[in-house]
Amino acid sequence: MTDRREGRTESRSGRSNPRPWGATPPALVVAAAAFAVHLPALFGEFVYDDMTQVLQNRWIRDLGNLGEIFSGSVWSFQAASGVSNYYRPAMHVIYALEYQLFGLKPWGFHLVNLLLHAAVSVLVLLLVRRLFADLGGSLAESRSGFRTPEFAAALLFAIHPVNTEAVAWVAAVPELSFTLFGLLAFLAFRRSAEGWGRFYWLSVLLFFAATFCKETAFVLPALLALYEVLLRRPPASRLVARLFPFAAAAGVTLALRLHALSGFAPEKRWPDLSAFQCALNAAALFAKYLLTLVLPVGLNAFHVLHPVRSPLEPIAVAGLLGTAAFLVASAFAWRRSRLAFFGLQVIAVPLLPVLYVRVVGENAFAERYLYLPSIGFALLAALVLLAIDREKARIAILATVAVLFATGSFARTLVWKDNFALFSDTAAKSPDHFQSQASFANALYEKGEVDAAIERYRLAIALDPGQCTPRQNLATAYLRKGLVDEAIAELTNPAVLGAGDPEASAKLAFAYTAKGWLAAAVTQYEAALRFDPKAAEVHNNLGVVLWRMGQPGRSAGHFAAALALEPGNRRYAENLKLVAP
Repeated sequence: MTDRREGRTESRSGRSNPRPWGATPPALVVAAAAFAVHLPALFGEFVYDDMTQVLQNRWIRDLGNLGEIFSGSVWSFQAASGVSNYYRPAMHVIYALEYQLFGLKPWGFHLVNLLLHAAVSVLVLLLVRRLFADLGGSLAESRSGFRTPEFAAALLFAIHPVNTEAVAWVAAVPELSFTLFGLLAFLAFRRSAEGWGRFYWLSVLLFFAATFCKETAFVLPALLALYEVLLRRPPASRLVARLFPFAAAAGVTLALRLHALSGFAPEKRWPDLSAFQCALNAAALFAKYLLTLVLPVGLNAFHVLHPVRSPLEPIAVAGLLGTAAFLVASAFAWRRSRLAFFGLQVIAVPLLPVLYVRVVGENAFAERYLYLPSIGFALLAALVLLAIDREKARIAILATVAVLFATGSFARTLVWKDNFALFSDTAAKSPDHFQSQASFANALYEKGEVDAAIERYRLAIALDPGQCTPRQNLATAYLRKGLVDEAIAELTNPAVLGAGDPEASAKLAFAYTAKGWLAAAVTQYEAALRFDPKAAEVHNNLGVVLWRMGQPGRSAGHFAAALALEPGNRRYAENLKLVAP
């Protein structure tokens, strides 16, 4: 029975549901578990996209950049941002706040991720408790304390190895933040019952915030509608009225997104795939996500997509069978258990936006995409445990799974500690992917293992000869070894010249300088500056070359420009003093 007074519901037994603070001891255990299994992240470095999104992100260094943040794509802080399908201004706002608190100390950014995950885990406990009270029927009052299904669900969510990527990777904060706001919005919506009071409008506001975190937040109204139908089966007109403010909030974010990206999803991948083939790949991805939730092994920062093109391919067959099995399970649950049906949809609905391979990134399958869906898995796992009659057996199974999950999460967090650990793991698991090999080569180079890095760069180039960046980085390694001719050969390769990258021009100029070809070096430095006139080091290097050519006047101008861009650089100041009149 539902009390129409806002904020209070009653179970079928007639007793009021426990208030949130009634779950304090289990909540503390869940939060502690969420924090403990990912504790090594606190001692980790910035890795992978963190190097760009945090260390090279000029937006986060000044809160006055909010206008640019909300009017640009996720990569617009870069000079050459290119086309993007991602509009996530909240990510930059979170980074900016973290920068104000911690500077560029990675432990501070990791601490925020850990705290967000702990908070989400506690919200999962509260959410599952409410769902059992609303949709669980006689199951709602069956246990207490640490024997409750909500404790089991929240614990499994908190320590599930598939969530390690979202927690241990600073760049995955959109997953944590949109899930946090989304769960708060759901709980506030549920608290509002059928009313239009403050909790209802708080729910709309929280949903609005979630849409700025990540695109997946747009699916929340679908889950709210499903919850309303399962719980109350309201008239269609009332359901539409209740969801209209959410649609309006989504419309505002969508308008800002269209303006920032110049389209909804302007970047299209795999253009050669037909609509039918896209559907086959969606089924294959969905089945793989389901399997990874149940059996989280072989976790990898980059799962290479080998798109299926025929329904007769084994991966396509497995995907279709897995998707069909899910649909059958959903149909069965619809008739037998509203709670199980809702749990299944919590898995499926948030995955829908990332199953269309034409608009997701090159890493089409990503473990972080399972962060919200894993709540549905945890809910279903709690239901399975409840179906076991013997309490000792339930406790033993939960304890065994918890130990396995916690061990897996702890070990996986260690993999994310730095780029060398991460990409040595990724390169081993994705041997046919050029980017994984190139990233491992970068990590080797940073460790000073230049010869090993050169071999990896060559492997990456062999896997995809048309890529520009590995050739540039190979040229850098060659220059460090004094192999100038080899470096020039890479930098003048058509794949590099055709990219028109100013960094490549600057490296080529440096190589020409080493050969004594000063006029050619000037040409390349000037080409780099035409694209990025604020490159202080390029101005300085060009000044050095001009000084060597006996042109101190032009040289002084570039030294002055370099010093103006970086006033505290002593090297630039000393160079300017040498040529200043």
